[in-house]
Amino acid sequence: MEAIQEMTRELEDLHKNINKQATQHIHEGEIILTYALSKTVGLFLKTAAARKRKFQVIVCEGAPHFGGHAMANELAEAGIDTTVIHDAATFAIMSRVNEVLLPAHAVLLSDSYSSCLLPSM
Repeated sequence: MEAIQEMTRELEDLHKNINKQATQHIHEGEIILTYALSKTVGLFLKTAAARKRKFQVIVCEGAPHFGGHAMANELAEAGIDTTVIHDAATFAIMSRVNEVLLPAHAVLLSDSYSSCLLPSM
């Protein structure tokens, strides 16, 4: 029972703990690529912007559900320079990107991770 309570506390503080690291990972002038809509990635980027980091975010649209458009709107409303691109255009901009932030649904013991991207690849 204690283990479940501890895990619940960790999950409740998940975003707060991740967002504490935003300025350590996002630097001035960077170009960041992300995919579709993710609450965790969105909050992380908004936290960095709120701490006066200036950076650009490129969001892949995330077909067929197009969550990238919603993500781009959220980031733009937070004052972040945001661009939406077609998923197929990702290869064309990769040479300009400094960081890639992907939403993870689960990190597994084998250090692999599960994402909404995997079924489509």
